[in-house]
Amino acid sequence: MWGLKVLLLLPMASFALYPEEILDTQWELWKKTYGKQYNNQVDETSRRLIWEKNLKHISIHNLEASLGVHTYELAMNHLGDLTSEEVVQKMTGLKVPPSRSRSNDTLYVPDWESRAPDSIDYRKKGYVTPVKNQGQCGSCWAFSSVGALEGQLKKKTGKLLNLSPQNLVDCVSENDGCGGGYMTNAFQYVQKNRGIDSEDAYPYVGQDESCMYNPTGKAAKCRGYREIPEGSEKALKRAVARVGPVSVAIDASLTSFQFYSKGEERPLYSSHPCPMMWAAAPRRPQAPRVPSPRTYMASARGKHAAATRPAANPLSRQDPAGALLPRGTPRGGPGAAESSSLLVCVLGVYYDENCNSDNLNHAVLAVGYGVQKGRKHWIIKNRY
Repeated sequence: MWGLKVLLLLPMASFALYPEEILDTQWELWKKTYGKQYNNQVDETSRRLIWEKNLKHISIHNLEASLGVHTYELAMNHLGDLTSEEVVQKMTGLKVPPSRSRSNDTLYVPDWESRAPDSIDYRKKGYVTPVKNQGQCGSCWAFSSVGALEGQLKKKTGKLLNLSPQNLVDCVSENDGCGGGYMTNAFQYVQKNRGIDSEDAYPYVGQDESCMYNPTGKAAKCRGYREIPEGSEKALKRAVARVGPVSVAIDASLTSFQFYSKGEERPLYSSHPCPMMWAAAPRRPQAPRVPSPRTYMASARGKHAAATRPAANPLSRQDPAGALLPRGTPRGGPGAAESSSLLVCVLGVYYDENCNSDNLNHAVLAVGYGVQKGRKHWIIKNRY
């Protein structure tokens, strides 16, 4: 995998000087690498033009990164023939209700007496299952919801188990399956349904089907959820530290997010510091404030929330999820908020000042936070 990336990326700095035959070779290599096939020549020509535009964007960005303009690099991936608008349309799926009323019953009250740790990483605590393949189904809301429940299941029982996003896609009537949805509806369904199946009992297929929930496959329950006060990063930090992984919503519409590859350091996960809860982005990109991704309770004006206290009757299983990962993707956890492609977000802290806190279109999972070279960041699990 890395060898192929080298072949694709080394010539990028001199993109404008490429002879057509070099682009032809790279195009054919890229198609072969990702198994791309097109219906006809017109379709392929159209997709190649998009691919060349993306390749040029990557080349220019990486040249600027080498000069210190950016702290992270981009890389071509399987989304190379898609526009950022198409990625959002096909591979996100968050639908935030136009308005939400906050109930005192679901309000999260932080513990302000004790000090939250400076950093926490639930991958290291064994709370996070491997990265999954969402496919071209707008089910981000289901994966994010499942991730929060999986963390609470681990916290309560000591067992890490893959729960079923397909159960939610098919059975949450308030959402639109692969057409998109909202995480609160998912938690309410699991709570009212008194359970959610395991991935083994209800495998993911990435398309809308009839609800096939079976209580015999039930792996966990959700007794409740909490909404974190709007705009409070301190409350979010305490929720992540005290409760566990939290469902969050982000802006995934940027090309930099689509092709993010690595940063200036090489931790397993990347972070998405988009200021989701604040009206304005940080004024100084070189020294951003604590990022504020919104949680699954991201309403029109934003709330944080965390799934809490699920009871469980966990099923034992041997997790095959690693087989879904592309070659070269780390297996030791959610492979770094695969930020860039919604897929291989692998290394370093990601920041883009164009991130729009009012354009929430993708649900992910906050699995920790920390500080890297003075930059505060969230650790995010995504899908590819």
